[in-house]
Amino acid sequence: MIKRKDPSTIIQAFKAANHKYKAVLVLLGDGDLMEQCKEESDDNIILKGNVNNVNDFLKASDVYVSASESEGLPNSVLEAGRCGLNLILSDIPQHKEVFENNLDYISLFNIGDIKKLSKAIEKEISECSSEINHDLANYIEKYFGNKIMSEKYQEIYDYMIG
Repeated sequence: MIKRKDPSTIIQAFKAANHKYKAVLVLLGDGDLMEQCKEESDDNIILKGNVNNVNDFLKASDVYVSASESEGLPNSVLEAGRCGLNLILSDIPQHKEVFENNLDYISLFNIGDIKKLSKAIEKEISECSSEINHDLANYIEKYFGNKIMSEKYQEIYDYMIG
């Protein structure tokens, strides 16, 4: 719950999208904006703080949203995608780089664009199915699985050694 992750945009967009549905938004993590997020939340928003079982929450979810203003390698996005969740992501270079081979796997919105994010969330809520997106999960495994990432790091290390 920090400025760079922009949880407030997610909360505001979810509240706008969820007016005629009974969806639940679960936010994980902690940080400087936790109190502000609590104040902005309603009965359909759960703030869990830091947890040790993130994967359990991903498996129980249908959609993953990231409103980040910046990322390194967006590991949480990779984890959610590997679980086959539909992804709604801020339009930042790091998110687009992960999906440069297939942007069709994700919905993008401009940083801080509550209206566009709200529409994307509402679309996901209204079309919600518990189907796992196997194509997305396979894509993540193909390009970011343990073996391929290990090989990429080895290439970097080999290059650095000379």
